[in-house]
Amino acid sequence: MSDTQTDDDANKSRRQQPTEALPTVRIAFQKQQRCLLAYGYESNNGSEPVKIEQVAKAVEMNPSTVSLANPFFEKIGLISKVGRAFAPSSALLEYARAYRWSQDTAPIKLQSVFAQAWFTRTLQPKLQMRDMAADEAIQTLADRANALPEYKSNLSMILDYMEWVGLITREGDRIAWVWRSESTAPEETKMPSAPEPTTAARAPEPTAQDQSSPGAIRLSVNVSIDMAELSGWSAERITAFFSGVAQVLAAQKGSKP
Repeated sequence: MSDTQTDDDANKSRRQQPTEALPTVRIAFQKQQRCLLAYGYESNNGSEPVKIEQVAKAVEMNPSTVSLANPFFEKIGLISKVGRAFAPSSALLEYARAYRWSQDTAPIKLQSVFAQAWFTRTLQPKLQMRDMAADEAIQTLADRANALPEYKSNLSMILDYMEWVGLITREGDRIAWVWRSESTAPEETKMPSAPEPTTAARAPEPTAQDQSSPGAIRLSVNVSIDMAELSGWSAERITAFFSGVAQVLAAQKGSKP
């Protein structure tokens, strides 16, 4: 094989790499969860960065194997590199503390991190409109990450993570969006009520015949004019308005204005 062919193969391999961070499939999903716990526990409540060797010892794995999970953890913000060690995020520390109380509900503490990850931002708009088949979700993520079919297992593990922290639920081959927060929950909208017309005076409303005065008709007129509104009237409109009021009063008394 020539040097040119070798270079072409190397360039092709680089081009085939996904453009977004994917979890490794060389470490089982449950063991990746244990690695996250180890970063939280070994950090002395966040006061000390954690070396890969410490995590490897805690989870009984080879350090080189543990390191395979770190790129994904670091890219989405679960850990951050400090020299040759890694510091857990505040959410990861909360997860580690909550895990001591409840293993089932502790992953909820990681929702804020996963909610901001590229894969959640990709799927959330679609899932908030409708449920999706898992294969459709994986294809959507593959398109976003420019991932080839050989990364399907990695993309599927992303759905495992999203379900684990409580962003989605899975029933058979269908996934549904379930997470709600003040920042992501759609606002409830109400149809605006029609504005009440601003008129100078409401039309008189006839009332029932007065039983105490047979033959009499009672009319009730309620006129309310806001001074701010009145100040915007033209002189002709003001004159017409008060002239109309005078005519109503004159009619009641039986005289001309």
